[in-house]
This record gives sequence, C-alpha cells and structure tokens, in this order.
Amino acid sequence: MKTAISMPDDLFKDIDKLSKKLNCSRSHLLTNAAREYIEKLKNKNITKLLTKHIQKRKRKRKQLLEKNIKSIMLKCSRRRNGNQTGRYILG
Repeated sequence: MKTAISMPDDLFKDIDKLSKKLNCSRSHLLTNAAREYIEKLKNKNITKLLTKHIQKRKRKRKQLLEKNIKSIMLKCSRRRNGNQTGRYILG
C-alpha cells in the first residue's frame, strides 16, 4: 500500500542517509522501524500488565501471611497462659 506522510526535513534527510548506508529503500527502512516501534509498545503494555498482576499477587500473599502469623501468635499466647515453663507450644 502506498501512502504519503509529512515529516520534518531533517528527519527525511536522516532517513535518506541511513537507507543509503544500509542499502535499502526508505520504504523498507520506515516499514521496519514502524514494526519495531509497534512491537516495542505491545511488549511494554504486556510488561506493565504482568507487573501489575505480580504486585497484586504479592499483596495478597502478604495479607495471607500476616493473617496466618496473627492466628499462630494468638494460639501461642493462649497456650502459653496455661504453660508453666513459659515456652511457646505450637500445634
């Protein structure tokens, strides 16, 4: 598909120089650049979603761990009150 785009003169000159250096057409260079940019944005979005998911799971695990610790401490303190040695009894 053919299309026309507007861009600053200096950018066009840089694209033209680079395409000559790489021995490829400007169209080929711009097509590859656009594909890489789009892929980069997709990967960035995926990374952002994965990071958000991992942080959510970490928060849930921390909450569960804190709840379990409180429960164990409560059981230990209840059993300690009836224990003459003053040692904590688990189980």
